[in-house]
Amino acid sequence: MKRLKPFILLSFVVFNSFCFAQNDISKLKLDYKSAKTKYEISESLIKIITYYNQRNKKTDSTIFYNKKLELLALSENDESLLGESYRQFAHIYYFKSDYDKVFDYSKKSITLLKKFDENKKIGDLELLLGNTNQILFKNTEAILNFKEAEQLIEEKRKVNLYIGYANTYSQMNAIDRALLYYNKAYNFCLEHNISDYQYDIFNGMAVTYNKNGDVEKCIESLEKALAIANRTKYKLGKVIALHNIAYQNKTDKKYKEAKKNFESAITIFDSIDNDFIKASSYLNYAEVILFLGNDYSRVENNLYKAETIYDKINSTSRIPYILNVRAKLYDKKGDKINAIKTYEKAIALSSENEISGIIQKNYFNLFELYETNKNFEKALDSYKNFNRIKDSIASRKKIKEIETLKINFEVAQIENDLLINKKEVALLNAEKNASNYKIVLLCLFILSLLIFVFRQRKLNKTKRLRLKAENELIKLQQEKLNSTVSYKNKEITEYAVYINERNRILEYFSSEIRDIRSQEKDQNLKSQLNNLQFFIEDNLNINKEKIELNSNIKNTEESFIFRLKEKHPNLTSKELKVATYLLLDLPSKTISKQMNITIQSVNNYRFSIRKKIGLDKKINISEYLKSLSS
Repeated sequence: MKRLKPFILLSFVVFNSFCFAQNDISKLKLDYKSAKTKYEISESLIKIITYYNQRNKKTDSTIFYNKKLELLALSENDESLLGESYRQFAHIYYFKSDYDKVFDYSKKSITLLKKFDENKKIGDLELLLGNTNQILFKNTEAILNFKEAEQLIEEKRKVNLYIGYANTYSQMNAIDRALLYYNKAYNFCLEHNISDYQYDIFNGMAVTYNKNGDVEKCIESLEKALAIANRTKYKLGKVIALHNIAYQNKTDKKYKEAKKNFESAITIFDSIDNDFIKASSYLNYAEVILFLGNDYSRVENNLYKAETIYDKINSTSRIPYILNVRAKLYDKKGDKINAIKTYEKAIALSSENEISGIIQKNYFNLFELYETNKNFEKALDSYKNFNRIKDSIASRKKIKEIETLKINFEVAQIENDLLINKKEVALLNAEKNASNYKIVLLCLFILSLLIFVFRQRKLNKTKRLRLKAENELIKLQQEKLNSTVSYKNKEITEYAVYINERNRILEYFSSEIRDIRSQEKDQNLKSQLNNLQFFIEDNLNINKEKIELNSNIKNTEESFIFRLKEKHPNLTSKELKVATYLLLDLPSKTISKQMNITIQSVNNYRFSIRKKIGLDKKINISEYLKSLSS
């Protein structure tokens, strides 16, 4: 299957200006008529202009309202508004394929917008210039524009940037890079739930797959683009997709399908304003009709339409293609003389414009005509020229491949230079900021030094007074602690005497119960006496434990509590008591009985003590308390 010609698969990026609400145009016009202040009028005009741009309506209305915006800006001497007007003109002429005016208005707008730091709008224009340079095959300039735009545009506009990069790299035959950026753009759309640019992505992918010789994927991408254009009612996109599918069908000699595609595109020409795509469609449609039959007047009519439009937009490089089809028309009519003249005219114009492909075709067609007319000398000359051009095209292809490598190298160098420049600017800014910081810091240091000297004297005096007060407070606390310890020791002694007396009585009762039990015959009573004796003996053991415990506490409490409170003054009296029991390795059950609280409360006190003294979970609390008492 033959590959499509690179210039035919149009990769025409359409992107909106800054988005405004998609209001009905009649309401927008009504708002404009009722506007009174300069601000209200300018905002209404911008919304109307943007409405037309976003919907890609005929540009006459857009130009009409934008001229009003320009006059308003000039009358008010408002350079910011004038810059916005020029920006809108640049977008309008982009849709009209008037690229000289795109460059002119973009440069004017950027000059004005820079005065007001309108970076987002400047980024928008750099993006527009990049796409314009890409359409004009100025790939290096396009990459530079995209690099400038990358620093300025909003995050949501990056999809336009990725598509621009992809189209440019595709044009440079850097297929892998092109597909990388198309995929970036597609994934960006998915991540941000954007559907507006999927047409541009699939249309651009079609161009790239075509360049890579993958016609199947090319057609698949074009059909996806057409489906999106139909769904979104994007007229220009629909025409481009139909044009490209039709051209592929023509290349594959599927003339009926191609005719149907071109006719579908032509029916909606009134809804678009892109002259280049109209002319290309008329030209190729004429050739398809010629292949299908004898409707010569229809062929001539469409060739005339194409030629008129190419003259209008000054696209002389396309005229040899029209002459090629017209020569075929003469040949089919049997007018060999005019066919030969037309081929020769096409060759002359192609030579002027350096269009090798069409020259090769025309020489081969001349060779066939001369051979049919038995003019073998001229047939031989034409065939030699055909081979010469063929060899020249092959040579040019190799040169183009080398140039592509050079361009890729230059792009890499440009990217590297931009990165270095960016770093240098950042370094200069950092040095400037550092110098300012040094001055500020020096002033702050001197001021701080003066404040420090004044405050230090005051603080030293306050510190001496506070230290004296703290010493007196510690002395009082020590005296209070000693008094508390003495009182506790006295209590413990009295409690021990009381327990001893109580134990003596309980021992007497236990002895008497033992004697009564030995003499008693009633088993029921005997069992009750046995339980009573067990209870008394159990109490005797507990009381002995208490005497021993209180004795231990008495021996350790005085020094331990003092050290514990000194190191952790935030502990409460109950927490100190629990800590003392923990020091003696008493289990929670015993502590709960001694303090007459629940086991859960003992565990809560354990946790509270750990938290207040900042003890790590890995360290045993009893071991830590023992280290304080030693």
